[in-house]
Amino acid sequence: MTSCCELVDTGACFRCFCQRHTRINARRSDFKKEAANVESFRRYLEAMGLTKQATAPKVYPQCSTKRVLTMERLYGVPLTDLDSIKSPVSSPETSLITALNVW
Repeated sequence: MTSCCELVDTGACFRCFCQRHTRINARRSDFKKEAANVESFRRYLEAMGLTKQATAPKVYPQCSTKRVLTMERLYGVPLTDLDSIKSPVSSPETSLITALNVW
């Protein structure tokens, strides 16, 4: 009988790939952990004095669970759309550079 490793040209075991992918996605979909990551990033921005350059949404833990993440809605424009950025800021290029430096 042919093993799963022999069926994949790359030499990687497809079953192993699927198992790993499932574990990674399970971690990513734990919104309690994601909420903690967002709060950690908010504290980082405050500690570094970057709250005028960047923000992160406020998490509402009382309305969040492992499967539901409830956050403040932030309004803005995509950094990748230079035409949209031109209306709220005078220098889109500076805004993009600042965003890249913060993250």
